[in-house]
Amino acid sequence: MISFAHHSYLVLGDEESAILAIKDSIQKEFGLDLDKFPDIYIGRHNFFGVDDSRSLKQKISNRAFAGGKKFFLISITSTTSEAQNALLKVLEEPTGDAHIFLIARTIKFFLPTVVSRCEVVDWSNRASSPADDCPEFLTQSPAERIKTIADWHKKEELTKELTIHLLDDMEKQIVASPDRSGLRALVLARRYLYDRALLPKMILEYLAVTLPQFSKTK
Repeated sequence: MISFAHHSYLVLGDEESAILAIKDSIQKEFGLDLDKFPDIYIGRHNFFGVDDSRSLKQKISNRAFAGGKKFFLISITSTTSEAQNALLKVLEEPTGDAHIFLIARTIKFFLPTVVSRCEVVDWSNRASSPADDCPEFLTQSPAERIKTIADWHKKEELTKELTIHLLDDMEKQIVASPDRSGLRALVLARRYLYDRALLPKMILEYLAVTLPQFSKTK
């Protein structure tokens, strides 16, 4: 759990696991329904540059839609010293009632000045997320897949963000396989994500019965 005693955090660990844990902490601490809360921003960056830093600073300075707290979850795979330097002031003194979470697998590429302005939360050994089960999911029968999805749902881990991540992983595996017949189902599933009447659980259940079953590797 996050203490929320600070406004800037450096969270170390797997992107999806960290995002899920941070959102869970926000919901428990403030009692917010994040599916309807307008002031949470999630950014995923393979490369976080100066322009990304400036864009984030602008978003932080904007007034909250709900007039209260704002949350920024920024996943970074790589970045530059220039981009980090551009963030120093906003990390030290965020505008308004903003909480900033920089998420990365390692602390090594962050400047000491950035680290010093953040509360470091090390979740690098945290339990894996459902996304790590994707390879096994594709080798399961439709009935087994439905059970797996039900288990994920019981843990309240089936967010839209996680579903997107799961679809990305499925697509990579299907593209790399001889049988690509599941790609059409994935395209439809991505469209369904933007239908508010369809929950992530329903979309994954659709894929459970439409995707081809992969052979288990020996």
